[in-house]
Amino acid sequence: MNSNYINNFEYKKHLDLLRFLAISLVYLFHINKDVFPLGFVGVDIFFVISGYVITQSLMKSYYLKKRISFLEFYSKRFLRLFPALLAMVIFFLIIYLTFISWSDFELQLNIKSSIFSLFGISNFYYYLNSGRFDYFEIDDHSIPLIHTWSLGIEEQFYFLYPFIISFCILLVAQKKKLFNFICTTLLFFLAISLVIFINSFNLSHFYLPFARVWELLLGCLLFFFSNQYSKKFLNKKIYKFLSTFLIVIIITSIFFLISDKIKLTIVISTILISILILYKNIIPNFLITNQFISILGKSSYSIYLWHMPVIFFCNNIFSGFNFYFFSLIFTLLFSFLSFYIIEPLRYNQYLLKNIKYFFKFSIYFFVIIFVAVYYFDVKVRTHIFNSIVTINNFFEDINISKKSLESRLSKKWELSVDSCTNKYEIFLRNKYLNCIKQNQKNSDLYLLLGDSYGEHFINVLAKNENIQNLYYARLDNENFSKDSNVKQFSKAINNFENIKTNFTGNNKIVISLNYPKKIDFEKLENFVNYFQNSEVIFVLPHRVITTDKNCGLLNKNKFIICKKEIDQVFIENFILNIKKFNNTNLISFFEFNSFFCNKNICSNYLENKDMYIFTEGFNHLTTEFGNFISKKFNF
Repeated sequence: MNSNYINNFEYKKHLDLLRFLAISLVYLFHINKDVFPLGFVGVDIFFVISGYVITQSLMKSYYLKKRISFLEFYSKRFLRLFPALLAMVIFFLIIYLTFISWSDFELQLNIKSSIFSLFGISNFYYYLNSGRFDYFEIDDHSIPLIHTWSLGIEEQFYFLYPFIISFCILLVAQKKKLFNFICTTLLFFLAISLVIFINSFNLSHFYLPFARVWELLLGCLLFFFSNQYSKKFLNKKIYKFLSTFLIVIIITSIFFLISDKIKLTIVISTILISILILYKNIIPNFLITNQFISILGKSSYSIYLWHMPVIFFCNNIFSGFNFYFFSLIFTLLFSFLSFYIIEPLRYNQYLLKNIKYFFKFSIYFFVIIFVAVYYFDVKVRTHIFNSIVTINNFFEDINISKKSLESRLSKKWELSVDSCTNKYEIFLRNKYLNCIKQNQKNSDLYLLLGDSYGEHFINVLAKNENIQNLYYARLDNENFSKDSNVKQFSKAINNFENIKTNFTGNNKIVISLNYPKKIDFEKLENFVNYFQNSEVIFVLPHRVITTDKNCGLLNKNKFIICKKEIDQVFIENFILNIKKFNNTNLISFFEFNSFFCNKNICSNYLENKDMYIFTEGFNHLTTEFGNFISKKFNF
């Protein structure tokens, strides 16, 4: 072993400056993407740096020990990433569940994204729900854990990369051939990933590793091309060929991405950061040696973890300058606590030596929990959910954010009115059944059926003193579309059959849906016919003819007030077709458009009452408006 080369594997101080640059860009993008629209490239800078650093770690192990220890590598990676991530997720969930007003659906999204992030696969979760989680269309800091998608990609790469290097070592024993083979292999995978990135395959999606791994592999190659130890064994002709080929394919990709500004910006940013990694001498030395920048660079992982949840919470409490000021202060506070208290666990030799016992304990723990829930039918989910609702309601009176504009718009419909928490309920989307109110002294049942339009109507019914027993069951609007073959409303019917036996009085079915443009009224009639001898109440649509996509959204902490023309033809046609139904049900309609419309022109804000009608656009009702019209529901 030549000790002259050991310095090539030591800490690279100029990478802290690049980490500082990356986290600054990401933070600015997330706090205001309109002002800093290119800040998203900070993630791509992190990818390249991560590839470089992880290769340095593996090659140092190989250089010193002549082998790569999988247990040592994964143990260090686990202690480097997981404790800080776990602390952030736990803290986020405690504050979120206690003080923030959320809906059932949003709760499920954040719980699921938390679990997926802990397992390193949140990017797949966001991909599978990409209609709701478009990274470049998310407004109002509303998805607090969206940033964990990039951690998922890195963790997936960390899992596979040691196998690739070890496989190369097994195939080629001689060092003179080994490094040539490794670099050629990595460049081959990089080229495939770059082709996927350039094209529009399903695998090319922003959240998927297949189209992003080329950035990590670029960092890996940068290490082999710049490290004196590896360059010693690289054949000069092969080195020149690989270097030239790498430059050519990356520059060529620019010409294919001229029309795609996002991907083009990503490629250019990776080229620039690669130059800074390879040629650190072009960076002013006073920037590399600056202690403040160095500390922020070293703590960039913790800053990355904490900045999004902090921005989310601050957005619910502060506005204007205070929002930006306290977002920065609290981000740095929690990040430094994480960096100085939690991150040092990765150096703990006791944990490193006994990490395998932790893995075994974790496996046994999850198996026991799964068996208990699956075989003994423990109602864990219901008990947890109802406990959360009870805690949140308890803290509602001291919720410091509830009077802010953000809170008025985001305050969720059923949370404060869900008093039926001693019942077994079902929170799976396709079987969803939530008991909102129950009074055993009353025998009348109100069953609300609907999608998110049904959910936003919960408050209207729950705040009505005449309604004593209220349940909400999921019913998707696609069941009644001419363009869809979906037929899942049997779950809603089963829910009705299961609960109606407990009520001997009048059964009233309230249907509130975001109806599709092409309604199949025959399907809707067949569905209504299941509810014989029950009164069916249709909440009339409030569809407007045209809507600006920004209408009603918070923009720089100001609510955009809009006035639109309501689609009266759609509503009249809806009523006419419903009245044609041949059944024994008593059918009636509840119309609330007149409360915010003057003739056909409707507003999303009532100035004379200082009341917001919709949380966004002309879609979901605010809680305050639901409370306002609750007394008008006289059925």
